[in-house]
Amino acid sequence: MICKYSNMYRPADTSFVINVGSKRLRPIRISLPEPPRLHLIDGWGQHPDDQYFKRLEIPERLVRLEKEIMSQFKDKNRGINGNSILSAFWEELENRKKHLEDEINFMKKVVWHMWYGYWVYIDGKPTYIPPWYFSYLNFHRMTLKTGYGYPEYRERNRLFFLARHYLFNTTETFADYDKNGIAIKTPDEEGNMRYRMLDTGHKLFVGTIEPKGRREGRTNEGCHILRRIMGATRGADKLGTIVSMGGENAETHFRQKLIPAWNAEPLWIRPVWIGGFGKFRQLEFRANGLTDVDTLDTLINFTDSADDLANDGKMLIGGVFDEQGKGKRTGNVQDRWNVNKEAMTLGGGSDVIGWSIHPSTVEKMEEGGKDYKDMCDLSNFYKRGKDGQTDTGLALLYLRSSYGLEGYMDKWGQPVLFSPTERQIRNGYKERLGSVTHVENKRRGYYDENDPKKMEQYRSYVRKHPEDYDECWTGVAGQLGLDNEKIRKQKLQLLNKSRTVPGELVWADKSRFVVRFVERADGRWIVAEVPSKEDANQISTMEQYSAIEDEDVIMNRPAYPNRYMIGMDIQQFSNKAEAVHIESKGTKLSDTAIAVFKRRDKHVDTGDDPKTWRKHFVASFRARLSSNIEATDELMKAMIFWGSLVSLEQNRTDIWEKIVEKRFAGYLNFNVEMLADGQYKIASKPGTFLTPKRKKDGFTFLADYVSLYCENEPIYEFLDDLDQISSMEELTKHDRIAAHMHALIGDDSIYADLLDGVQVDQDSFEVLGANTYTY
Repeated sequence: MICKYSNMYRPADTSFVINVGSKRLRPIRISLPEPPRLHLIDGWGQHPDDQYFKRLEIPERLVRLEKEIMSQFKDKNRGINGNSILSAFWEELENRKKHLEDEINFMKKVVWHMWYGYWVYIDGKPTYIPPWYFSYLNFHRMTLKTGYGYPEYRERNRLFFLARHYLFNTTETFADYDKNGIAIKTPDEEGNMRYRMLDTGHKLFVGTIEPKGRREGRTNEGCHILRRIMGATRGADKLGTIVSMGGENAETHFRQKLIPAWNAEPLWIRPVWIGGFGKFRQLEFRANGLTDVDTLDTLINFTDSADDLANDGKMLIGGVFDEQGKGKRTGNVQDRWNVNKEAMTLGGGSDVIGWSIHPSTVEKMEEGGKDYKDMCDLSNFYKRGKDGQTDTGLALLYLRSSYGLEGYMDKWGQPVLFSPTERQIRNGYKERLGSVTHVENKRRGYYDENDPKKMEQYRSYVRKHPEDYDECWTGVAGQLGLDNEKIRKQKLQLLNKSRTVPGELVWADKSRFVVRFVERADGRWIVAEVPSKEDANQISTMEQYSAIEDEDVIMNRPAYPNRYMIGMDIQQFSNKAEAVHIESKGTKLSDTAIAVFKRRDKHVDTGDDPKTWRKHFVASFRARLSSNIEATDELMKAMIFWGSLVSLEQNRTDIWEKIVEKRFAGYLNFNVEMLADGQYKIASKPGTFLTPKRKKDGFTFLADYVSLYCENEPIYEFLDDLDQISSMEELTKHDRIAAHMHALIGDDSIYADLLDGVQVDQDSFEVLGANTYTY
């Protein structure tokens, strides 16, 4: 069937995508249902200009009937309660059913859409609106700029509701994973790379976690979803609740969002409830007394405590966990969620019975933001366990803030990102610019590197209106003095044009200490620069006191100790039984990390301004190694290849003592202290002990490095880790950062300069250990 505008219509989408607009997140593409016959879709036959979402108009006679029933209960002596109100309504509807056939068909249609979704033409395209979004648009009365009203249709919100609908119902998981548990594509019969899916036969997700911008309406959406879930569930012991950063916030959302919306709902979509209209301490879907109606018996309340164990032992069917990243007054949001997750599942977490939504902006990381970020990072849709669930049971959903910014939407609910078209202006769009341009202009107004107060305003604005997932946590690194803006700008440059290659360091001739770098796609080393053949593997010797042997000994040392500095962070090695135990508990095993830093070349960087010096990291390594023997071997390959001193933690004697045993003590960096008489005192042990003060100094070195040299930093993985770390305590989780920090601490030492005064003539001794370098 065609109409006069058919040539202006477009086909329906077959899928949609969420988690777009982020460099870190992998987009999720999900299939959409096929549309019904086109002429049956609301809006068929209209010009695309007139095809925008319109709330379904409730028939006037149905509205009058409801008002009549309500007027009967003005007398408080009659006993106002949900059971008697609904009984009166349905009895009167039964009496008038012959005269209200159209109205009853309308009610049936609405209930159908509330369960199966709604198709409507939007700007010439058949558009599927999922069930929860349909009822939200039509029946969720809320506070607007002026007075009360109903939500406006937004494509952004539709995408979130579509994703929630899929996640709430899906029983499928990925069939193929890499060694880290990340889903991978495999070739199909025609050679196309696709994800293979498996049907588990049971639900997999317990909800969504949604870092967001300011005032996106997620709390109202969550309250409506909670109402829908609890209004479709039976069981006297089943609970739906609102949890917030504090008990008073949860009560506010319950009283000012959920209950007003409930009071405005038509009678004919409500279950039986206790009470009349007005204030509720809790919303109970059961009758006050005896009734012939089979009631739901479920309950919606608010959790008046933010304590971690507030809902322990309950059967939780629905939950709105609001603003968990905005303030931590008591407890930890991850611990709190673990308790509530147990209440939403049976069988040790395998049988999902509940659903939740976790929307939040982020303010101070130390007040819940860090814990919320960790939850987001552990909710990767593509990282599943053997049971098909993510680590949290949640799925992370994100869209950039400008994709749907209030005031920057056209008539059809689509975002105007840059400049409006003539058609959008003709159809009512009032702004001169689009949302992306507006956000960029606001950021430029706040950004001033030389004004700390303006920079704090800038970071606050970015957090409230994030244009990338990483920007939800703007100020994370900033709170440690690390400049997020510079880090992210350089990350983007490196994503567009990488300056590194992966590979491995290998012994070309172990007996002569010759190392080569070999490019390999699965290499553990990320390398930006390698020394020339003439400069690589250049070993000299020197005579120096050895505390281990208590005498002066000849030892190997780099020929040019001022060129590079290597930092190393070494994992704690467990025996096999301990490793199995750690892995069974799901604890992250630490890695060994090595960083190679190119120091200032005083022959080239002759000026006194540090900004002009070309210091940067040239290589970075991170891997889980099997033993300290393997770790020592990897370190020695690096220090010999680049001819570099090594800065590591003093208490890792298992590493540096092996280096001493192999006569390579001249490669170890020492802290040097200038005494009052101008003499230098060299520490008795190599490396640095990371006391809290020294760790703070290390972050200062990192911040200074970012400020001065970030624009020339070639290693994306290092910058990415800097962008994620939120506190000094988290350094134990960021092995690569720790290694790079050790390199910068070593660079601050003048020990390499002092080596120039103790070098032994290279012809005096042969390189030591050529016949003994074995493990």
